[in-house]
Amino acid sequence: MQLVNKTTGAVVVMDLAVAANLWQRTAGLLAMPPLRAGEGLLLKPCAGVHTWFMRYPIDLIFLDKHGRVLRTVEKLRPFRIAGPLLRARSVVELAPGTIVTYPIAPGDVLSMVESPSAKDIAKS
Repeated sequence: MQLVNKTTGAVVVMDLAVAANLWQRTAGLLAMPPLRAGEGLLLKPCAGVHTWFMRYPIDLIFLDKHGRVLRTVEKLRPFRIAGPLLRARSVVELAPGTIVTYPIAPGDVLSMVESPSAKDIAKS
């Protein structure tokens, strides 16, 4: 999946993984290496994030049920908490610096789209 900022047209994440069940959301990025540029993890449903026991910072985007950006958090360091936000329905975890590289602001609308490479693989 890709994550696209519909407000600006920018592809924010080329490789978006989705953590949709309780175990995936609980584990999140804890046992994973740091995200690289172009990678992200969507936690859904989710209204808050912690970085307990993580070894690296992350950027966060809090989204409402329509994909509208409610809040961004840049470079949240390990052993910190962000949220909860009452209206948030999902959170995207990103490599640090992503929010600055692809300016993302409250009010922007983000959308998940199928990756072109995934469509090509499905046709094969």
